[in-house]
Amino acid sequence: MKKKLLSVALLSILFLLIQSFKNAEKASDYYAPKDYHSNIKYRSGGPAANGLGDRTGSPVSSSTCTACHSGGSYSPSISLNITDNGGNAVTDYTPGQEYNLSFQITSANGTPAGYGMQATALLTNNAAAGTFTTPSLNAQIIPVSSRSYFEHNARSVTPNFTSKWTAPSVGTGAVTFYFVGNAVNGNGGTSGDQPTPATTLTLNETLSTSDFVFQKNIKLEQNPIKEALKINFTENYETIALEIFDISGKSIFNKTYSNVSNIEEDLNIQSGIYFIKLKNENNLNASLKLIKE
Repeated sequence: MKKKLLSVALLSILFLLIQSFKNAEKASDYYAPKDYHSNIKYRSGGPAANGLGDRTGSPVSSSTCTACHSGGSYSPSISLNITDNGGNAVTDYTPGQEYNLSFQITSANGTPAGYGMQATALLTNNAAAGTFTTPSLNAQIIPVSSRSYFEHNARSVTPNFTSKWTAPSVGTGAVTFYFVGNAVNGNGGTSGDQPTPATTLTLNETLSTSDFVFQKNIKLEQNPIKEALKINFTENYETIALEIFDISGKSIFNKTYSNVSNIEEDLNIQSGIYFIKLKNENNLNASLKLIKE
């Protein structure tokens, strides 16, 4: 009798162990890399933010959103409208000037459940061009390999994405924006979505005489720097507003100086690439690229 009870107990334990392993397998499958959570939610937070890098179709990477999304029939397209702070459309940029970027996705067929996008600005040598700042609530700015990417931060219910962009310094040359959008059906998978074609827009450099003179009056004493930032001016200015941005477009230093012919600041910043924006009392702009060792 005891042997029979022992056998029943062992069988019960074995049954419970088998059920436990089955449940554990289901739980682990829930988080498997191939499932919904990695394959969809992972990407919905933005490709650059989640380690997928450049998906704009730029020379840095020919890959676009079609690497993951396909099957939809929305026939979407994406456009970029660039204006100055007066609301005027621009086709050229003035070095150091701030501009407004507005990306819009339109669909020729159907009504998508949401939208995504990614953009970057590059020089002819594929280096980062200018600085993205102030993304709209549905977007973010992510640094990847010393370049800056503006992209969605979740599935967006609106097809519009906006950002500020500060143009690079004098002598940089043409800047090309590379961008791509995605119209999605929101079914929790990559099927049934349709990315836009990879699109570009190029701005050529132009200078006002006043901005050019101001830029030429500025000299970085050292670049790269190890500790202190030292800027000399060839003339005295009533006021100089200095702002420094990191590669992601985040403002990390902001200060205004009065009656100044030089600036010296000890910067407590990490090694990397930064962008300096300067403005004088006449609202003339200049920008510089800074490297911290």
